[in-house]
Amino acid sequence: MLSAGQLVDGLKKIKGIERVGDAPMDGRIAEKYRYSAATNTNTKAGEVKAEAFVYVDKDTGLPLRAELNAESSGDVKGVKAARAVAEMHDIKTDIDPALFQTPANYDQVPPEKVRQQIDALTSAVATILKGMMAGATSNSPAPAPTASTNP
Repeated sequence: MLSAGQLVDGLKKIKGIERVGDAPMDGRIAEKYRYSAATNTNTKAGEVKAEAFVYVDKDTGLPLRAELNAESSGDVKGVKAARAVAEMHDIKTDIDPALFQTPANYDQVPPEKVRQQIDALTSAVATILKGMMAGATSNSPAPAPTASTNP
């Protein structure tokens, strides 16, 4: 899964996307990006044209709004167009730093110790699986039933 920052960085690298200016968005200033494309689907929908706008918060780099508008020259079950909008609201950046402090009674486990515990658990599971597999192969199979000609 991508973080919001990775999503926005990837967005900026898409061929054909263009920055079209700044826009206010829910009390914040956002960079506005536009992307458009058209393709012939070779279906009942015919040619589909799409235009998308993405608004990225200049302060946080978070996507604040995404709009997608699509329109087709044909129709599918009476539908010729679609619109989708996703928004992020009420972003708070004034978080209490105490929420991120290490609790007083917390003992930090060094990474080496965590690795040792993982290795010990993995070794124990592997030993158990080997024992189970050895037991399964050492048991001789039961004789196969044979057909009888006498009733």
